Amino acid sequence: MIVAVGAVLRTVAIGREALWSDEALTLVLAHWPVGEMIMQPADQTPFLHYTLHKLLFTAADSAATVRTLSLAAGLAAIPLIYAAGRLCFGRNAGLAAAALLAVWAPHIDYSQEDRAYALLFLLTLASATSLLAWFAEATREESRPRRRYLALVGFALTTALSFYAHVTSIFWIAVALQIFISLTLRTPAQRYRAEAAAALALMALLAAPGLLRLVRALSTPDTFHWLSQASPAGFVSTAAGIFLPFGTGAAEPVLQALVAAAIAFLLLSHRTELKRLVGANPAAPAVILGLLALPLIVWLAGFVLRPLFMPRTALYGASGSILLIAGALQLLPRLRNAAAAAVAALALSQPLLAGTVRPKEDWRGAYAALAARVQPGDLVVACPAWKYPALRHAAAHPLPAPLAVTFSEPLLLEGRFGGRADWDRAFFEAVTAPSTRYLIYGRRFGPYPTARLPLRDGARVWLVASECSAEEMRSVRIWSTGSAARVVWRSPARGDHAGIELVGFKLARAATLLVRVPPRR
Repeated sequence: MIVAVGAVLRTVAIGREALWSDEALTLVLAHWPVGEMIMQPADQTPFLHYTLHKLLFTAADSAATVRTLSLAAGLAAIPLIYAAGRLCFGRNAGLAAAALLAVWAPHIDYSQEDRAYALLFLLTLASATSLLAWFAEATREESRPRRRYLALVGFALTTALSFYAHVTSIFWIAVALQIFISLTLRTPAQRYRAEAAAALALMALLAAPGLLRLVRALSTPDTFHWLSQASPAGFVSTAAGIFLPFGTGAAEPVLQALVAAAIAFLLLSHRTELKRLVGANPAAPAVILGLLALPLIVWLAGFVLRPLFMPRTALYGASGSILLIAGALQLLPRLRNAAAAAVAALALSQPLLAGTVRPKEDWRGAYAALAARVQPGDLVVACPAWKYPALRHAAAHPLPAPLAVTFSEPLLLEGRFGGRADWDRAFFEAVTAPSTRYLIYGRRFGPYPTARLPLRDGARVWLVASECSAEEMRSVRIWSTGSAARVVWRSPARGDHAGIELVGFKLARAATLLVRVPPRR
């Protein structure tokens, strides 16, 4: 029943929003050769998500279809957190943890987004659960070797795979290895030091290509820095939204403070019972505290390395707060069922009141606005270039106008916008692959042959702009022979996503535009 509720919340609106820019770029970046994805620092999402995408989906699939990879990861995490809660505090805590995750608004949201964050959450949770399972078995007086070996192999594999899901996994890996090594040396598990060392060796072997990739990334100049470091107040607000997603609007911080205070009171006032509760598994408090610390570690690392902290990179620590709440509820033996229901209802209030999906960039609206205005002989320009895949995926039918993207010179991608079936590969080969091998958002391309694109008297240049820079806007004005621009359609920023404008430039006279044309296969 819990998994069914989680499935409903994660599927009811999964295709309502168009793919936003990063989701659509996933369709393009999946064309990287797998070996290069593993070894080269092409993106913050090293290889696993793109490779699964390459195997399962095409750019012709709907938004709902390509998001099913994250949906599957999100649903698989629900029974997995039950296992983690049961290992930490018992069966009732496992059920409470599963119920909370099923209605946990941030997890619902990212289970419907075609990026690697739900997959990273699943692999991190699987690593933590395997770690708990190994210590539960290794500290038993009569340990069962088969279960111990399975848990250890599971820990090694899922920890290594998380390294290939997203760069922020390195923080969990550091925490998990510290817990694993220190507890192995200090608890009855030290009698199994040999197999623990074998697991560490296996992890090192599996992680070797990724480590080489990380070294290359650190040694390669990277000018793509868009995220600013969060302030202390911003960190607290964002972390609270991930760890305590209760209520909406003005009521949310109040409910968050009340729940946090209630948990702290329970833990402090029932210290004896808490010590007995966690005594069965020495790894439980360490794993929960380690998961809780992940957003703080990511935020602090931004002061030394580069800013990485935002809701989606803090998401994988939410399993720690869920397990902590589930454990705290076990300190109320007579009221735990009622208390668990109340907390789950509070968590459910957010997706019910605010919706199960964040509003995203309205590329379907942008395409509809284009389709209602474009005439034969017009030109469509997408700015900046990396937003083109999102616009193109939203195109329902071809339009009678070519499409170019903005660089120092226009690059013609489609002779008829929406008419090229292999647009994702064409964009990859024309824009992404010719960039520097280590900087996918670079501006270098070509050298492609120049062609003349005639534009008739009275034709319009339709600019679809979202985060288009001043330099790019100036170049578009030059292409359009200085005609006055007029915004004919606008979608404002939606949530944390940028707005979109459709700008029309009417040509006062016929013109010929010089464009670069990437060769066809």
